[in-house]
Amino acid sequence: MKTLTVEQYVDVFTALLKKRGVKLEAGFKMLKAHYYEPGRLISAEKLAKAAGKNSYSTGNEWYGSFSKKVAEWLNFEPAANESGVLRWTYTLCDASDSQDENGHFQWFLKQEVANALENLGLVQKRYYADSVTDLEQKKEIISGLTGKYRDRYIKARIGQGQYRRWVISHWGCCAVTGCSNTDLLIASHIKPWRDCEINEAIDPMNSLLLIPNYDVLFDRGFITFDDSGIIILSPYFDEQTAKEFSVSQDAKLSSVSYKNLPYLAYHRAHVFRSQK
Repeated sequence: MKTLTVEQYVDVFTALLKKRGVKLEAGFKMLKAHYYEPGRLISAEKLAKAAGKNSYSTGNEWYGSFSKKVAEWLNFEPAANESGVLRWTYTLCDASDSQDENGHFQWFLKQEVANALENLGLVQKRYYADSVTDLEQKKEIISGLTGKYRDRYIKARIGQGQYRRWVISHWGCCAVTGCSNTDLLIASHIKPWRDCEINEAIDPMNSLLLIPNYDVLFDRGFITFDDSGIIILSPYFDEQTAKEFSVSQDAKLSSVSYKNLPYLAYHRAHVFRSQK
C-alpha cells in the first residue's frame, strides 16, 4: 500500500484551504477535532459534532467526502472493504479495532496528517501519552540516574513518593476548590513531565494539587490559568460540559508564586487548547 508523505498532505491541505464550500470547511473542522482527541482516536459521532451536526451517519459521510477530495487531489487509491468498496477515510486515518461506548466505529489519525496540520499552523501542537509511554521514551535518561534521584524522577511522573509529599506540603489542599482530603487529590505537573528537564520534573513549584475532575481537564488542556491564577476555559470546553464537571468560570488558584509563572506560561502555550 502506497504511503503518503507529510509534504503531500501539506500540499493538498494548502490547495483545499483556498477553496470554498460548506462540506470542505466542515472537513477541516473535523480534521482539527480529530487531531485534538486524546490518542487522536475519534468516532463519526464526535466528527459530526465538530462540524455542527448531530448525526453519526453525517459525520461518516462528510469525513469520507473530505477524505475523498484529498485522495483524488493526490491521485491516491485507499484500501477497500470486504465488498471491494474503497474506504476513502483510509486516506487520512487508520481503523481502530475498538468501538466507542455506543458501538460506533473509530479512527486513528495518521501521524503524517497530524504533522502536516502542525506544519501549516492549523493546530497547536499536542502530544498525548500515558505514564508507561513517557517513561519508555525517557529510559536513556532514567538509566543514567542513580539511587534516590532516579526513584524521585520516576515517581514524579506518576505523582507518587517524595514528589507527592512535596506537593502536598506546598499546597495543603486542592489548589482550586480547597478540598483538604489529600487521599483524593492528584499531584499534577503544570509543565508536563515528558517536556521537563530533570530539575523541572521534580520541582514542587511545577505542580498543582487538584481534585480528579480539575486534574484531567488541566492535563488535557481544557482549562488553564493566567498569571493571577484565574481559570481560562478552552473553546472546546462548552458550558454544559463545565456544569457536568462542576467547573466554575469564576474558579481561581488559591495562590500563585512567581516560581509558578514560567510553568503556567508553558501550559498556556503548549498544552491549553486555545483555538478550534
